Amino acid sequence: FPSSAALAAHPVEFFRGAGAGYRDTYLYETSKLITPELLKSFEGLSAAELKKRLLKYKGVGGKVADCIALFGFGKTDSFPVDTWLEKVYAEDFHGTLKDRNKITEYFVNEFGEYSGFIQQYLFYGKRLNL
Repeated sequence: FPSSAALAAHPVEFFRGAGAGYRDTYLYETSKLITPELLKSFEGLSAAELKKRLLKYKGVGGKVADCIALFGFGKTDSFPVDTWLEKVYAEDFHGTLKDRNKITEYFVNEFGEYSGFIQQYLFYGKRLNL
C-alpha cells in the first residue's frame, strides 16, 4: 500500500480517477497530514482515545475510525458498526438502540477485549446469510 507521502504527491484528481468520488478531497487533504511520526504517536493509545483522534480528520466517521483502530492498529476492542452489524444487533440480539456509537458500546461491553474479532464473524455471517 502506498505511503501517505506517496499519496500526497498526487493531485486531488488522482483520487477522483481512482473512484473515490466525493471522498477525493478528504483523501487528498488527509494524506498531507499523516506522517510516520503521527502514526507512531497513535500506537500507544487506547481504542477509545485513538477513535477520538481519528474522528478529527475530515471524512472519518465512527465506523471508519473503528476500522482503522481494529485493522490498522490492532485494537481488538474496537467494534465497527455498519448496516450489517445494525441488522445483527436488531435481529439476532433483539436490540432497540439506533445510535451506532451506542451499538458499538453494547458489543464491546458484551464481548470485551476481543470484540473486534467477533465483529468479523458476525459481519460475515450476516452478509453471507449464514
